[in-house]
Amino acid sequence: MTTRRTHRGFLSISFVFLIFTLGGCDAPSNGSSSVDSVAISPFPSIENLPRARGAFAASQAAITFLDTLSSSQRTMAVLPITSDARARWSNLPAGIVDFDHNGVRIGDLDETQLQSFFELVAATLSADGYRTVADIVTADKILADKLLAGPLGWTDENYWVSFFGEPAASGPWMLQLSGHHLAMNVAFDETKIVGFSPTFLGVEPAAYEFAGTESAPFTSEIAAVFEVVRSLDEEQLLAASLDDLPDDVETGAGQDGVIPETKGIPAARFSGEQRARLLDLIDEWVDVLPLEARTERLAEIEADLDSTYFSWFGKLPATGKIYFRVQGPRLILEFLTESNVGAYEGHYHSMYRDPTREYGGSPRPN
Repeated sequence: MTTRRTHRGFLSISFVFLIFTLGGCDAPSNGSSSVDSVAISPFPSIENLPRARGAFAASQAAITFLDTLSSSQRTMAVLPITSDARARWSNLPAGIVDFDHNGVRIGDLDETQLQSFFELVAATLSADGYRTVADIVTADKILADKLLAGPLGWTDENYWVSFFGEPAASGPWMLQLSGHHLAMNVAFDETKIVGFSPTFLGVEPAAYEFAGTESAPFTSEIAAVFEVVRSLDEEQLLAASLDDLPDDVETGAGQDGVIPETKGIPAARFSGEQRARLLDLIDEWVDVLPLEARTERLAEIEADLDSTYFSWFGKLPATGKIYFRVQGPRLILEFLTESNVGAYEGHYHSMYRDPTREYGGSPRPN
């Protein structure tokens, strides 16, 4: 399996920038659209899309979406459920990814297909999850005006949708959404969502205004981690604190199967209120799922809470870069404030994994 890069590959970005400034560089071939008239951003308001959400609604929306595709598009979109290509995703911009993305590119969809895509995302995720995807994709519309947009492929068109297995109301299949700062692998079996690991969510710029709407998609997540940190007493904070800031999330693209060394303080040492705040923090990521799947996942995580560790790098009051990790038997959650590349309003990376159920695999026996 080819090892993929995360933003640890910042030197690659610098190299592209050098080429661009010295000799110019055309946009990459996967950054050109064949459907010039279709506007992707802003996404339609969730209130204007069908309200049904969950496994059955997602399967029906997926079937409808696939029916809008041409035969060649459908061939690209649907892969065998056991294909190793499931691991072929990256949070890097399209212009410096060293492989072809799975599936069909949303910049190549016509108006009918794109509307069906929006309905698929809305049916698969919660309202908050839909808005998060919309904010991440629209952020690349903001970056499209930056100097590096051409060589790096910053555009809201460079996102891909693919399916592993045929979508159906029964039987296993998986939906993959991928592109810059976005990778979601939502797995289904029978009438249930059985996992969404691995999921990478990030954004740059972290706050922006587009089409009269202000977006700052990680505001509540950052507030939630500071609620946890502020609740710690001096001894607990010392146990939770890390000496160094990682270069990037440790379990990102190309790191399937990686289990970081456990660090920090176990939630077994937390008070009831502190445990509740930790669960609230975790829920900031789990709440991308519809209610039933979200509730089941949080129950699994809560059952493991005594064996779950919280670690942290940062300062109080909230200044400078931060990193945190929540790690338990069935959870790895990371968040990092990155160095800015194309904007000055912030740059965030986060990673969610259930190491026992990657890409919809069976949970580990108890």
